[in-house]
Amino acid sequence: MSILDSFKKKKTEKKVKEDKKEAKKEVKEAAVKQVKKAAKEMKEVKKAKKGKSVFGKKKKIDKEDIPAEYYDIFKEPHLTERATDLMKENKYVFKIASDVNKIQVRKAIENLYGVSVMKVNVINIPRKRIRYGRGFGFKTGYRKAIVTLRKGERIEMVEGV
Repeated sequence: MSILDSFKKKKTEKKVKEDKKEAKKEVKEAAVKQVKKAAKEMKEVKKAKKGKSVFGKKKKIDKEDIPAEYYDIFKEPHLTERATDLMKENKYVFKIASDVNKIQVRKAIENLYGVSVMKVNVINIPRKRIRYGRGFGFKTGYRKAIVTLRKGERIEMVEGV
């Protein structure tokens, strides 16, 4: 019986190895399909964009052409005394999501508001320790972006406040 068992083990080991190889091939194929699909979607988004040039003239943008991710980037405009003073210098301050970078902020502002962005500065505000009676807690930190626009351009939504 031990001789027959050794042959059976060899066959099952071969099947297991073949199954692993097939599984790896399937995973690679699925990954390639996902990458191709993502590339196709990016091409469609680029086609849908209108007036993407930073220094050229901007065209009016339809709200339907704007990807939904741009709305997730901004939490709210950051309206303080300093922020309203910066508006005179053509700088606007927004609270943004913590995982967003400067390039994404620039693209979102240009597409949402139809303006040309010259510069984006991002600041991380750390959480602050607060006292609640005898205990302690934390005031949550956030991230904000200071967006500088070209001369003569402005964002109407924020200025009315």
